[in-house]
Amino acid sequence: MATIHKWLGAMSPLLFYIHSVKLGYGYIALMSYLFFANALLGYINLDVIKSKGEILFKGWMIFHVAFSIIISILMCFHIVMVFYYK
Repeated sequence: MATIHKWLGAMSPLLFYIHSVKLGYGYIALMSYLFFANALLGYINLDVIKSKGEILFKGWMIFHVAFSIIISILMCFHIVMVFYYK
């Protein structure tokens, strides 16, 4: 599952670009910036971080998971707004 997770994460900016070519405004911009920041965090994956120390690894994991949760909440809000105003 970790390999699938890494591949999906690596390809997700491409899928984002296909979905929307601009970052948007307001909460959409926040979601976009957090999404790309989280993708960059993902590129610095566990293989790189784990060898550097336990504190760095835990900090990386906290930020990566926190960004993922915030992005998921904003994504659900975005989906509700799209269908509500459609």
